[in-house]
Amino acid sequence: MNWELYHQLKEERYERFLHTLDEMGLFLLKSSDDEILYKIFEEFAIDFGNLHRSNLEILFDADYIDKIIMNKCQKLYHLYYAIEFETPELFNLKAVRSSEKWYEIMSLSDEIKKLLYW
Repeated sequence: MNWELYHQLKEERYERFLHTLDEMGLFLLKSSDDEILYKIFEEFAIDFGNLHRSNLEILFDADYIDKIIMNKCQKLYHLYYAIEFETPELFNLKAVRSSEKWYEIMSLSDEIKKLLYW
């Protein structure tokens, strides 16, 4: 096995994970409509799979994240998934600016970013 490549792939996975978290946060409430549309409904919608349990387990096993971060990321994943696929009436710009569910998602993303140690 090429260990150098293996470590490089783990680092790239962690960078994608960080990028995903950076696309979501309370900063969006002060952003333009266009930026919100792009960050949430294009970037985060595509990348939120980086918060899936299988990816989190790899990052946990590699010591990039701890159990607390892992659990909060799983919660973030499920909250977002519920809005996109189970409550589509909240999957719009107006709801992002007014819904408590979106506020919870953005706050949780900020909370996770504060806990990161890499």
